[in-house]
Amino acid sequence: MAREGDVPDDRLLLQALVHGDAAALLLLHGRYAGCIGTLAEREGLSDPGQAVEDAFMLIFHSAGCFARSELPPAIWIVGTALWHFRRMRIDAA
Repeated sequence: MAREGDVPDDRLLLQALVHGDAAALLLLHGRYAGCIGTLAEREGLSDPGQAVEDAFMLIFHSAGCFARSELPPAIWIVGTALWHFRRMRIDAA
């Protein structure tokens, strides 16, 4: 992924997820969990913490889709989580 001491950018981390790199997922989680958690709370989900973890699993499993998008990595990550949260609300209704 990157040399020790280097901080890989989000694009490289998403590419690493495609290959099952759990360390890349942990780095992305550290960068985005706060923002995604705030979104989960604003969406009024019953268990925002679990929703965040579910969103990161979706990001992990959907990382291959990022390569086909033209979005910046941060927009794709947060947008994927928001899509998941809104889908959860629809499914719960």
